[in-house]
Amino acid sequence: MNVKYWIAMTAVVGILVGYAYHRDFSGSWEKLQANKRAIDQLRQQEIHLKAQRDEIKKSVDGLSSDPVEMEESVRRNKSLVREGETVYRIELPPR
Repeated sequence: MNVKYWIAMTAVVGILVGYAYHRDFSGSWEKLQANKRAIDQLRQQEIHLKAQRDEIKKSVDGLSSDPVEMEESVRRNKSLVREGETVYRIELPPR
């Protein structure tokens, strides 16, 4: 019975090793680890983007409550000038 036990055990281990090789468990483990690293990177990017969003939100709130900021933004984006102001444009020479 001892010999039959070891033969059966060897067969079971062989079948398990063959199954693991066939299913590529080590490759799946590497893919899992790569996915975990990608998720960590995406979480860091999410944190960074949320910080940017909060900064932009503050800027927008400042525009709606501060008339000087509002005027400065409109003048910069629309290239508007007040009456009596002189505008100097500096153009770089073509290459």
